[in-house]
Amino acid sequence: MTTPPVQSPLSVPGATVDFPTPEGPAMTTTTATAIPDVPLPAGAVECRAWDFEEFGESPQPTRCVVFFSHHLTDHDAHIEMAAYQYPDGTLKDFEIAVIDLEHGLNSAQARELASALLDAAAQLDRWVTR
Repeated sequence: MTTPPVQSPLSVPGATVDFPTPEGPAMTTTTATAIPDVPLPAGAVECRAWDFEEFGESPQPTRCVVFFSHHLTDHDAHIEMAAYQYPDGTLKDFEIAVIDLEHGLNSAQARELASALLDAAAQLDRWVTR
């Protein structure tokens, strides 16, 4: 006489499993925000990722678009002229920034910084008058 193979309760046809009732708050879901399909403006040398933080009364994504960038010789500092681009393509809040200027400059680096700031200012003037 042969004994039938032992079956686990999950492999028996028609078997059901009782799962415990979940405890705690229900999981929330978020809707994915579409990344705007906006071309970079002419003259842009770099752009950052879209920022989806909510600002102000009518939140909308923005991204930083860089039009001028210059790294100082033998120094961590660099200069950027940039603006924020909106999903409709408009550019606002143009600015010039000196980034990572944490250490002093020698005279050659100071002259280079001054020259780069003048170049960035000239580019900013051209963009703001458009």
